Amino acid sequence: MSTLTDLIDSETAASEATRDQPSRGMKRRTGTSAVYSLRLPADQITKLQQVAADAGIPPTVLLRQWVIERLDHDPDTALRTLIHHEVYDAVTEALSTR
Repeated sequence: MSTLTDLIDSETAASEATRDQPSRGMKRRTGTSAVYSLRLPADQITKLQQVAADAGIPPTVLLRQWVIERLDHDPDTALRTLIHHEVYDAVTEALSTR
């Protein structure tokens, strides 16, 4: 038998021996969720890792928090803010070329 097979058998036996006991440190998810893949430039990954390290959390948790925070904001307010910035930038640029 291979070492991998021995390890799998050992883990299976340990798991079966405690299968009726509550799990430690694991929460059951309520509701549904989905997994998405996110491609970021390497320099942005480095920044993300540093911000997450400074916060003491994994980068994936930080990303999830940011996405949820953004989605929970009032979309009308976000759109008005975006339009305001675009108009302000356009007017500033137009006035600077005079």
